[in-house]
Amino acid sequence: MPEVLRPIAFLIGIWRSEAGGKAVFPTIPVFTYGEQVEISLPDGEMRGLKALNYTAFAWDINNRDELHSECGYIAVKPRTKQVALTTVMNNGEPPFVTTVTD
Repeated sequence: MPEVLRPIAFLIGIWRSEAGGKAVFPTIPVFTYGEQVEISLPDGEMRGLKALNYTAFAWDINNRDELHSECGYIAVKPRTKQVALTTVMNNGEPPFVTTVTD
């Protein structure tokens, strides 16, 4: 694992909840969902940006229909504590970046 990724290595794994998250939006009925996030090291050699893979999907807790999926990567800015999550979603929205600093 590249040294720059060691501070976020604890994120590697599969994180799953079937406890029934509730989504409430003003334009659609309330629904209950499950969600799974997987964070992993890329297969093969990392060139350029060193990052962890990120995938997530959510499903309707009642009928198991897929509701949402996204993929992207998590990177750490070298010599800082800045972490960025960059994702694209299957809903047609443009990609976005979330940056967290300690």
